[in-house]
Amino acid sequence: MWCNKIKTKLLILILSFFCFNFLFAYNLSDYSDMSLFAIWIHKKVSQGVDSWNENWSGWYINILKKLKDYSSLSIISILEFSSIREMSLKKYMDDTNDLLKDTDFVINDLQQKINILKSDMQDCMDDKNVYDKQYFQALELYDQSYMDESLEKSIYYQKCASENRINMNANIILLDMINHYYTFIKTKYDYIESKQDLILRNFDFMKTDILDELLETKAVLKTLNSLD
Repeated sequence: MWCNKIKTKLLILILSFFCFNFLFAYNLSDYSDMSLFAIWIHKKVSQGVDSWNENWSGWYINILKKLKDYSSLSIISILEFSSIREMSLKKYMDDTNDLLKDTDFVINDLQQKINILKSDMQDCMDDKNVYDKQYFQALELYDQSYMDESLEKSIYYQKCASENRINMNANIILLDMINHYYTFIKTKYDYIESKQDLILRNFDFMKTDILDELLETKAVLKTLNSLD
């Protein structure tokens, strides 16, 4: 009987562990980039809300800087100094793809943050309007205490609305900059992806002036096909 109890407890423990892992894996599958989830869960557990928001904003800036750096990368220069071009091109494409996924995540998060700030700003303005009306009602009633209270609340919610508006505008500027670089790099990535084989096969021509000379020669030869 004692053995049966031990076996029962062991079975429950195993099933609980299995269910926990299943649920964890299910939640993990919602994230297209596992590294993003690892960063998220690590910071979420180890830091408070204020510290989390501060570091999250820092990540936005790091993404923006990385986007700017990637926008100026030349695939010709990368491959020119590479001993194994296929591997260098693959690494460039993989790294760029990872950056685009990270940026897409940031764009969605920033947009959600902007929407929340906009909603909070409007809520503060609505509350301010309520206390503005109360102030004039108190004025008509010659109620000094009611007037002071309404004015204090009106000032508080005006400050609340202003702070949310400033934060919202700051995030909109950041989002616009990130979107600008994201669009450029995504266009560049898609084009290179569609021309990978062509680039690798003809790279020796592309990195010199030979290709331009060939195109010029081809154009001249076309004009010499006939006298007519």
